[in-house]
Amino acid sequence: MKHLLPLIFSQAFFKKIFAIVCLVMLFYVFRGFLGLFLITFIFAYLSLEVAEFLRAKIIFQKEKNPNKFWKFFEKYLSTNILVTIIYILFILMVIWLFASILPQIIKEIEIFIKKIPEMSRQLEGLLQSFESTSGIQLGSQNLINDLTKKFDFQTTGQELLKYLQNTSGALLQFFLGIVMSYIFVLDRNDVFGFFARMKRGNFAFLYHEFKYFGEKIVNSFGKVFKAQGIIAFVNAILTTIGLLIIGFLFPAGHFPFIFTLSLIVFIFGFIPVFGTFLSGLPIVIIGYGIEGGGIQIVMAIIVMICIIHAIEAYILNPKIVSSYMHFPVFITFATLIIAEHMFGMIGLLIGVPILAIIISVGADLNTYISRLKKEYYASKKSCECQPVSEK
Repeated sequence: MKHLLPLIFSQAFFKKIFAIVCLVMLFYVFRGFLGLFLITFIFAYLSLEVAEFLRAKIIFQKEKNPNKFWKFFEKYLSTNILVTIIYILFILMVIWLFASILPQIIKEIEIFIKKIPEMSRQLEGLLQSFESTSGIQLGSQNLINDLTKKFDFQTTGQELLKYLQNTSGALLQFFLGIVMSYIFVLDRNDVFGFFARMKRGNFAFLYHEFKYFGEKIVNSFGKVFKAQGIIAFVNAILTTIGLLIIGFLFPAGHFPFIFTLSLIVFIFGFIPVFGTFLSGLPIVIIGYGIEGGGIQIVMAIIVMICIIHAIEAYILNPKIVSSYMHFPVFITFATLIIAEHMFGMIGLLIGVPILAIIISVGADLNTYISRLKKEYYASKKSCECQPVSEK
């Protein structure tokens, strides 16, 4: 083994370590722009993926049916044109969202804030009902009092509403990320060519190492966000349908805050494991507090959440996520807790992709060491088998 150490810890190894240190330092220096970089990356990756998918379909249809219609599309609908169309449609959708749906969401949040004291009393009644039927004393009154003392729901809700109504900074970062991602996608070949100049210099090893880690980051983050985006969208649609059905079946006639709750489900859908629990809690509380609600509607909501979670766990995850990564639930929980502690709320989004990158790099390192060991023992065996020349 002592003869293998100089081979493993070679000059190439220390070059790789130097490149990793430089990359970590860059992330630390630009940590304040992490949100902007994340928005830029997500939009650039997803828009380019969709555009290339559509371009491949057009070429396939043109080869299958070589008529004027598909020839026209192949000639004039390049990847960049398709990207431009995608961005225009997305911006129009965002404008429609802010013009029509967002005021309704803000209105629902205002009503929700006003009903928070009533819902806290409803929650206390729910806990007391559970205590009386089960015989288990939870100390509901003390629990509610401690909870309201430590966390002022109404003040926090009002601050959240004020933040939503004055989101100029967040909107500026959001639209700046969209613009940067669009420019990057259109100019991607020139950007790659610019960085490719490093291949001919004294720091060519940095180019190769950064390219290696860049591919790892793109593959891990891109695929994870694409998969979680699909899952979050499906969960939001299923939640909307489920709440409409529950509102129709029960005396309330309709379920309140559907837009708000569906948006919450979609946002928290990007968070593995934790998202289901975080988005399900406000639905249960609101369901119990509405007119005609109670234990029955709470049980219906829990059944709905279980059905949606089962669809996610047994249909969506195996087909989408597990095709390229699958971690045990405990590992995912631990990763999210550590990432949230290190990076804040954004850590809940980037924790699992970072873990995937670390595992992928570790697997490559293991392959590298195994290859060196195989070559070393093969050369050693060939030396032992070489006949000694007679003097």
